[in-house]
Amino acid sequence: MIFILQLWRLECDWDDPLDESLQEVWKEYKQNLVALESLSVPRWIGCSNDWSEVQLHGFCVASEVAYGACLYLRCTDLHGTITTRLITSKSRVAALENLKTKKKKISIPRLELSSAVLLSHLFEKFARIAPVKSAYFWTSSMIFQHWLASQPTRWQVFVAKRVSEIQHLTKDGIWNHVPGIENPADLISREMSPAQL
Repeated sequence: MIFILQLWRLECDWDDPLDESLQEVWKEYKQNLVALESLSVPRWIGCSNDWSEVQLHGFCVASEVAYGACLYLRCTDLHGTITTRLITSKSRVAALENLKTKKKKISIPRLELSSAVLLSHLFEKFARIAPVKSAYFWTSSMIFQHWLASQPTRWQVFVAKRVSEIQHLTKDGIWNHVPGIENPADLISREMSPAQL
């Protein structure tokens, strides 16, 4: 999707030939698609009735080009063995600025807030089908954590509406800070070749 975003920024028409640098990016991506043949995703998420502890961990992140969120299930068995599985993830491309209407790009803090909303919705859907006693949410955004720790009425409408929604949907969980480099959702907001995945 980030590649398509670059094409939109260039305002390319459907039949316009790509410039050489974009052609190289596309060719490299196409060649790396073969790497997906070796990608294996287990169907079983790793939990059963004989687990001593089950936790849900959600991560969210944003960059200038995209934002996203992911959920992991962390199960500990009676012997202390820990199994962690990716449950789901979702990503969105960041809105472009519109020079004709003079609409500016959304700021990084607001994109991080949007990624937290996305995570909250993923959590809500998962919690409906598999209630979890322990839920932890992780973000690398200190600004978002400041917004979340306050009453939504303190903020402008964009922030207030989203903070209120996040507080409602994740009221049973705990929000934490994670350094960006350690955030597993970070790859959602960046370009990544199939070989890197």
